[in-house]
Amino acid sequence: MTACELNGQANELVVDAMFAVRQWSFHTGETFGAIAKRYLHNMLNDIPEGTASIHFCCDRYDTDNLKASQHQHRYAKSEKAKVFEVSEQYIAPAPRDFFPISANKEALLNFLCMKWSQDEDLKSSLGSTCLYLGGGFKNVTESVVVSKGTVNEVAELQFTQNEADTRIILHSIYSFQKEGSERVVIYANDTDAIFSCVYYTSTLLKELPEMWVRTTQSSYLSIHQMASSLGPAQCRSLPFIHSLSGRDITSFPFFTSKKTWLRCSKEVEIPALEDFGEADVNSQGTVTTDVIQQARELLVAVYTKKDDDFKGSALGDLRVHKFLNNKSTLLKLLPPIEDAFLLHVKRAALATILDKTAHIPQPNLEPFTNFGWSLVEKLFPVPPTLPVWPDQMSKNISCGCLKGCNRNCSCSKKGIPCYIGCRCQGSERKCSRIKCIVTLDADSSDSDIDS
Repeated sequence: MTACELNGQANELVVDAMFAVRQWSFHTGETFGAIAKRYLHNMLNDIPEGTASIHFCCDRYDTDNLKASQHQHRYAKSEKAKVFEVSEQYIAPAPRDFFPISANKEALLNFLCMKWSQDEDLKSSLGSTCLYLGGGFKNVTESVVVSKGTVNEVAELQFTQNEADTRIILHSIYSFQKEGSERVVIYANDTDAIFSCVYYTSTLLKELPEMWVRTTQSSYLSIHQMASSLGPAQCRSLPFIHSLSGRDITSFPFFTSKKTWLRCSKEVEIPALEDFGEADVNSQGTVTTDVIQQARELLVAVYTKKDDDFKGSALGDLRVHKFLNNKSTLLKLLPPIEDAFLLHVKRAALATILDKTAHIPQPNLEPFTNFGWSLVEKLFPVPPTLPVWPDQMSKNISCGCLKGCNRNCSCSKKGIPCYIGCRCQGSERKCSRIKCIVTLDADSSDSDIDS
């Protein structure tokens, strides 16, 4: 798909505001008033012919923002970062000094929304195109449409979630259900937004003929085709799988890829992850035993090979095996300890709930502190309480036998049994010593019966 192919049909354009702002950036010596004019000009000149409406969706940076700790970690070493004034005549600083601070981005988005909805010249430049503005005003829920020189509030778009990724979904649904759009084009490159779009294209937006996400100037993702290829079941489980595999508002299991998680999700039965977070399912926010167990089975599948015998195993057993059979001693290569895993599942559950309630303007959400987060001025993830490795641990002997455990088996030489830490896993299927023990036990039992 190219921009030219989008021409000639009624389009609704939904823009991730910060994605666009970072692309347009600042020019040297440019005032914020000039920036507001240039941004609007860029947006109007970068839309397909026939675009009826533009939805400018902004992030919010409140204290209950789940990305607060991530932003603090990411920009901890930004020495020049400070809060700048954002006003008509104030000259914008260098982008590298401005964007690391959330307060600066919040002030810029507020300035743009106020300028575009109040400046008469800018409003007239819209022509017949409607401009929806949401998330950028100081009032948390304020959302307006600028059309033919007038500004009106839009009650259906008064959204209480913080992320533009979820606001994009609400505006897309509004475009389809209220304005009868046959094609929604989204300007965004965030993985969270793309995965949410796939989920909703298979559910509430399954009757929408086309949805596209433009990630670069000439790159378009066909969301409706992606949803069709994955199928309804995997699309419904996608938000939880994506959250488990790592995103901005959850932990990141190191050295595992989205591709691996998606492949393994086809090999493991995860109906509880499919249902979780959906408004028509009872107890949508309860992290049940089934949810935890299926998430654990999926994680084990990601960290193991098909011929490994770890189905139903504890994470501690898998962790020991990986540590003793890996040339690297880097603990990040290991699956999480049980304590960290349970916290990760809680945070993944919350992220899934946020994704699957994106179509509700003001969802009734449980406190984030119920899902592995603590609130002390800002939200921070609760750390695990157990050590990642025992404080005192003697050097364990483990064999590296791949095909049976015979003469060269280190465990056999020491006269100790093979166990989960060995390459053979102490498995009856792989370890000839275990097979022998099982056979002897069976023979002994038969003898007892005969006698």
